[in-house]
Amino acid sequence: MAHEGDEAPVGLSVAVAAEKLAASEAKRTAAEPWISMAKAFGPPDLSACFDRDVVSVAHLPGWPDGPPCGHGWGGGLDRMLGGLVPGLALVVGANRAGAGKTAFVHQLADGLAMRTAELVTEDSTTPLTPIFMLSELSTELMTRRTLARLTGHPSRRYRSGVAAPRYGISLAQATRVFDKGRVALSEGLTAAAREWFHVLHGGMRQRCGADLVAELRETIAAMTSKLEQNHQRPIWPIVVMDPIQRWQDHTKSEVEALNELSERLRTAVDDEGWILIVTSDTNKTSARGAHVEDIGGHERAAGGMRGSYKLLHIVDIALYLCPEAATTVGPGEPRPVTVHVAKNREGPEGQVPMLWDARTGRFWPKPDGDPEADAMRARLTGGAGL
Repeated sequence: MAHEGDEAPVGLSVAVAAEKLAASEAKRTAAEPWISMAKAFGPPDLSACFDRDVVSVAHLPGWPDGPPCGHGWGGGLDRMLGGLVPGLALVVGANRAGAGKTAFVHQLADGLAMRTAELVTEDSTTPLTPIFMLSELSTELMTRRTLARLTGHPSRRYRSGVAAPRYGISLAQATRVFDKGRVALSEGLTAAAREWFHVLHGGMRQRCGADLVAELRETIAAMTSKLEQNHQRPIWPIVVMDPIQRWQDHTKSEVEALNELSERLRTAVDDEGWILIVTSDTNKTSARGAHVEDIGGHERAAGGMRGSYKLLHIVDIALYLCPEAATTVGPGEPRPVTVHVAKNREGPEGQVPMLWDARTGRFWPKPDGDPEADAMRARLTGGAGL
């Protein structure tokens, strides 16, 4: 719609005049504080949703002799979540520290990077999912944990080869362990996937709060644009923060800082089309309501996550890990873990039983009622102590 003052200057061609009028109208529309739902989301947008795929977390490339889900979280959890799409925010908490939150999230991130490394070689329009990891762990420790999951050897075995004999591991055994690791890092799918797994570097690791989010938006947008040009297909960035509290502004109070970071991240997810996955530190027992017997799943999750009320408000899905005590299983046995879907804006809440091998960081769905459960358990953890 033309407005007063929008008349085309004399001497301009009709095409140029129309272009100027359209630009003027676009500028005016962008400045308007309100927009009708008809313009905001209409039939063409709904058609785009129909044609859009989702990223399943059920099955992802895995490790040798591993379960069918590989690095994925299994079909049960995937059906509850409904897959990953741009604009989705997910938080993972737990009933205590050391419950496997980092292992749980890093396994998925490695799997999504492997998925992209496989897809990039195919002639397809399937979206690619590069990982942008913000972790309190060093790159060395993240790599050792990846190798533990892939090879079945505990990550500490990759601390040192020459010192292994002091801890009951022969130098020959240590050499074999490190040889497996070197092959994994230099050949095949794992090596290719690491090109799609990005970590903060240099001065960016010192950023926090609103300033960090602003820089993330700028740098990830630039990298995403470059990847789209190079590969001529959609790029859905997966942004992982582990834990979110590590990246809040520590010059402010904890609640104020986490509120600000949560709100800025939610805005970035909506504006930039990120898929956001964060972990949350765990509150002390007195703050998380563990003493209340009839507390619900949502309230228990909220009580378990530091600064959780704002955090739970801005996310679409909240997962809450509750592993059984180590004393309930035999030495070297995987531990049962109940994954509570404590919040799900567009799907059901509920529980999914899983198993966790804390030595290698491997998670997989618990094969309840499967007569081969014991055999699978033995195969998945075999050799982990070498």
